[in-house]
Amino acid sequence: MPETKQSVLGISFDGVAMSGLIAEFLKVAHFFHAEGYETYLNLGYDIKADKGNFFRKTANEKNLLPAWVELCDFELDVLKGRYNEEFVSSILDAYVTRDLDIPIDVNAQIEELSDAIADALVNKFNELNVAYLIVENGTLPENIIFTSALYKAIERYGVASKLGKYVFWRDHDLMQTSEPLGAKYGAFPYKNVPKPKRSNFIQYIVQHDFNRRHLVSWANVSNISVIPNCFSMERKMPTLKNSSSRSAFGIPENAFLIAHCTRIIPQKRIDRELYLLSELMKRLPQKDIYLFVTGDPAENPAESEKLIAYANQLGISKQVVFGGCFPTFDSDFLNGTKSEGFTVWDILANADLSSFLTSYDYESYGNPIGEAIAAGVPYLTSTYSLYDDVYGRSGFQGILMKTSKDHDGMPEPEFVNEVAEAIANPRQLKQIAEKNFELGKQLLSMEFLNGKIRAFLKTSRSNRSKKTVVQRYSASV
Repeated sequence: MPETKQSVLGISFDGVAMSGLIAEFLKVAHFFHAEGYETYLNLGYDIKADKGNFFRKTANEKNLLPAWVELCDFELDVLKGRYNEEFVSSILDAYVTRDLDIPIDVNAQIEELSDAIADALVNKFNELNVAYLIVENGTLPENIIFTSALYKAIERYGVASKLGKYVFWRDHDLMQTSEPLGAKYGAFPYKNVPKPKRSNFIQYIVQHDFNRRHLVSWANVSNISVIPNCFSMERKMPTLKNSSSRSAFGIPENAFLIAHCTRIIPQKRIDRELYLLSELMKRLPQKDIYLFVTGDPAENPAESEKLIAYANQLGISKQVVFGGCFPTFDSDFLNGTKSEGFTVWDILANADLSSFLTSYDYESYGNPIGEAIAAGVPYLTSTYSLYDDVYGRSGFQGILMKTSKDHDGMPEPEFVNEVAEAIANPRQLKQIAEKNFELGKQLLSMEFLNGKIRAFLKTSRSNRSKKTVVQRYSASV
C-alpha cells in the first residue's frame, strides 16, 4: 500500500478555537501547505484546564479555519478518571503558582500520566505520518503533565523515525512576560516547570530578544531562534478608501477614523481610547472623529457593558462603533480567497489611525501594531513593557503614550495634545506610515518568515536519514 502523505501537525497550548496563537500557527503552516504537506491542528482542549473544553471533541471549529487545515483530537478518553481538568488545575495552583514541593506520590502520578499521554501522541504522529511538528506556547506551564509527555513523545518518535530537527517549538509567552505582576506562574526560577530540553529534534523559537535572553538564562539552552510575528504585506497601501465598510457601520466618508482592533477584555484598556476620543473632540471640535472597536462582546460581557456605559458617561457614544468579531488581518491571505464579510484588514484599510493603548504588563508581542504597519496605517500605542524590544528598537515610529510598571493610568494632556496635532497634520502621518511600511517589508513580511522556515528546513533535512517509509514506534494507552 502507498505510504500516507506526510503532514505537519500543530499543537496549541491555548485551548481555544481561534486566537492570536492559532493565527500565528496558520502563517507557518501555510508555508508547508504550499509545499504539499497535509496540515493538522490540535487545539489543546485536553491541555489547558481553565477554558472549560477538557475532553471536548472538535467539530464546528473547522469552520473558523482555512479549508486546508484539518483538526485532530488525541485519544485520551481512557485517562479521564486520572487525567482531568480538576487534577491539572490543582497541579498548576499548588506546584506552579504557589511553588510548593511536589510530593513523591503526586510526582509518580505525573510521570505515569505523562508516559501514557506520550504513547497516545506517538500513535497519532504515526497515524498522520508527521514530518514536522509545530508546538505553540509549550513552555508556559499551563499543564506540566502534558508538557512532559510532549517532550517524551518528540524524542521517541524522532529516534524511531530517524528524523533531524523536525519540531518548531514556538514560545509566544514565557513566565517573565505573561502578566508577571499577577504571578500566575510562580516565581523565578520556576522549580517545577519543565525546562526546554537540549534535543536533536527541536528548534526553539521566540519572537524577540528579551524572551531569548530569559530562556537562555533560565533553561541554559542555546538552540533558540528569534522570529517575529509576520504579516501579509504584498498588498499595496490603500490609497483610496473602500467606503463600503464605513457606510456599513454608519461612519461618514470624511470622518477621521481611529481603529482599535483587539479583544474586548480589561487588559486591553479600551477605556483609554474612549477617554482619548472625548478629549480629542474637545480639542478639535471642527473634526468629525470616530472610534471603531473590534472584539466579541460575549467574551467578557461585564467589560463590554462597562465600556458602553463609560462612552455614554463621556457623551461620545454616537462617535463609537463596537463592530463585533472579525476574521483576522491575514485571513484572506491564508484562505486564498476574499472573505465574504469584512476582516480586520478592511477595518484598518478604512482607518486613519490605529490605536493600541494596552496595559503595561499584559502583551507578549503586540500584533495590532504590526497589522497597522502592514496595512500602511499610522499607529499610536502605550509604551507597554515589550514595545521597544518588539518595535521601537527596530526603528518603527508611532505616537507613544508613556507608561511604566508604576504609571499605567489614563492618557495625560501632553499625549492628547500630540495626537491632536498629528490629526491636524495628515501629511506627516502618511509619511510616517509609509516609512513603517517599507521597514516592515524587510522585517515583518511573510517573505521574511518564509525565508526563516526555508533555512530551518535546510538544516533539518541535512540531519535526517534518507527513508522511504517511516519506522513506526507502536504504543497503546
